[in-house]
Amino acid sequence: MPAAKIYEALAVAENNRLFAYLEEIYERVPEADCQRCGTCCADPPPAGLIEYLNVYRYVRDNLKDLHPELVERAVRFFFLHLVDPDAKCPFLGTDSRCLIYPVRPLNCRLYGHLDRKAHEELNSRGMEDVGEYYRKTHGITLPKEILESRIPYCEDIKSKGHLKLEQAQEMTMGVLALDAQILPSRLVFDQVVYAPLGTHLACSVLNEGVQKKRPEVMKEYLETGASPLMEKYLERAGKFNF
Repeated sequence: MPAAKIYEALAVAENNRLFAYLEEIYERVPEADCQRCGTCCADPPPAGLIEYLNVYRYVRDNLKDLHPELVERAVRFFFLHLVDPDAKCPFLGTDSRCLIYPVRPLNCRLYGHLDRKAHEELNSRGMEDVGEYYRKTHGITLPKEILESRIPYCEDIKSKGHLKLEQAQEMTMGVLALDAQILPSRLVFDQVVYAPLGTHLACSVLNEGVQKKRPEVMKEYLETGASPLMEKYLERAGKFNF
C-alpha cells in the first residue's frame, strides 16, 4: 500500500474495530513454547493488509530507533529474496529474535501448530511455478536453493493443541475478510495484496511502479552480486518517515 494511503486505511481499520477482530483470530491459535530460534524467518510467509497495518503502527510507535534500518532491510528483501538464498525477514533481529513478536502475522503464529502431515501438505511444493514465471517472462533463472526451498517442520515448538489444516485455513479466510473491509474484495481474494511484511513495507516506502523494476535488480544481482539500481532505491528509501 502506498504511503499516502496508509493513514486512511489505518483510520478505516481503527474505526471499524478491525484490529480487535484480528486479535480475536490470533487468540484462537493455541499457546506454545517457542525457542524463537529464527529458523522459520528465513522464508517469511505472506501476511494480509490488516496485519501489515497492525505491524506498521507497532513499528511506528515502538521501534523508532530502528526505522532507517528496517526500511533498508525491507527494500533489500523486496528486491533480493528470490535471488539471494540468505535473505531473511527484515524484522528478524541480530539475536534471531522477532522484533515485532507481539504483532506477528497469523502465518507466523501458526508455525509449529500444524501436525507434520498438514505442514507437509501446505509446503509440499517449492518455488517451481515462480521460477517458471521468471524464466519465461524475464529470462531469469532463480538459484537452485530458492527453487527447492521448503519451510522445515519444527520439532522444537511445543504446541498446547495442534490445529487441523481446515482450522488454519478458516483463520486465514478470517484475515482476508478483514482485508475486504479496507480494499475491494477482488484484490483481496485474488491475493493481490497477500505478501510478506518486507514486501508490504517496501511498496509503501517506494513508489507503486517499483514492482516493474524488481526483475532488473534481480538480473543485476545474479550477474554481479550487486545492483546499482537497488542502491538508488535505497537512497530514496532513506528519506521515508513513518
